[in-house]
Amino acid sequence: MRKIEILKKIDHYVGLPLCVGLGVINKIFSLFRKGKVNPEEAGKILILKWFGLGSIIIFSPFLKKIKEKYKKSKIIFLTFPSRKGIVELFGICDEIRTISTRNIFVFVKDTFRELLRLSMEKIDVCIDLEFFSKFSTLIAFLSGAKARIGLYLPFFWRNSLINFPVYFNPSKHIKRTYKMVCGVLGINVKSEEMEYEKIKIPQGEKDKFKKKYLKEFLPSHKLVVINPNAGELAECRRWPKEYFVEVVEWLCKKEEVRVIFIGTKEESSYVKEIIDLLSESTRRKVLDVSGKLNIKELIALIDLSFLVITNDSGPFHLACLENTASVSIWGPGDPQLFGVDSSLHKILYLNYDCSPCIYLYQTKPALFCKGEIPCLREIKPSWVIEAVEELWNEKKN
Repeated sequence: MRKIEILKKIDHYVGLPLCVGLGVINKIFSLFRKGKVNPEEAGKILILKWFGLGSIIIFSPFLKKIKEKYKKSKIIFLTFPSRKGIVELFGICDEIRTISTRNIFVFVKDTFRELLRLSMEKIDVCIDLEFFSKFSTLIAFLSGAKARIGLYLPFFWRNSLINFPVYFNPSKHIKRTYKMVCGVLGINVKSEEMEYEKIKIPQGEKDKFKKKYLKEFLPSHKLVVINPNAGELAECRRWPKEYFVEVVEWLCKKEEVRVIFIGTKEESSYVKEIIDLLSESTRRKVLDVSGKLNIKELIALIDLSFLVITNDSGPFHLACLENTASVSIWGPGDPQLFGVDSSLHKILYLNYDCSPCIYLYQTKPALFCKGEIPCLREIKPSWVIEAVEELWNEKKN
């Protein structure tokens, strides 16, 4: 069983009874509490976000607004180790802490360690940005924060422990939800303040990256990044392997193009399966860096590239962050919730009647189609090729 499946089962079978039990106790004690909690009186602010590189990137301008208002407050960001790098690069939080998921014993140890630290620090406000995680709800409550801001769900286990619920509307962009989160703190975020701020990787770092990975490439080569992965939470977002093969074969017929495959260490075997399907002549123009790059190196690569072709996943948001052109393929996810409106980013989405299916609390992703994902299979390689050609021509003009 994969690690993510184990975490989901722990979250449900252990997290649910704990949430309900603590919820009952909290409701009883709330009958005797006096005075109102004001979330705008924040000396220490805790932010929880465990999954979703894209979600963290989208939240970054809102995080900046929180820091601008609460200049003297200490902001602590608690996440998994795989997300620490991106939070560090934004340079907003005072402290970034992690709970490791390396194995169950380390996970339990780190969790108790952080709860002990938080109880001693006297957190004023906790912002829980997870959609459905019982673990995150428990951490928010057990942190001791007086004001606990979280996304509303019509379930006792969540609403009994969160005292400042924010409506999560899956029919509108997630930025609107994050704006409401800031509203609880008395912060009005204007539309123009919701845009990404590019992470500037120093030229020296880019030169180091080029020397390490791109020494065989010429300055005239156009780099095209391919991300055939979709993160461990919802692998059903993967566009079919053979479709990526067809697109890469077409790309490599262009003399000036060099293709670079990316992915995490866990995804590198899947990337290799796709590369093995390529013709020998195409493989000579392909570089596989999956499992080799840290977040800073990945951003440097995307910044140096001409184009990113990706599934609905974190690298799409990194391309948006760095103003690098992209073609992204969506099916189980919804670009209306997590996408962007820009001619630089071509979004391919069929809007099937059963799509999106990955933001539903009580439904497994791709349940209704039994994992066949026609919403992705019906997006043909020719559509991606056409979108790439459009971007190519726009860049020339």
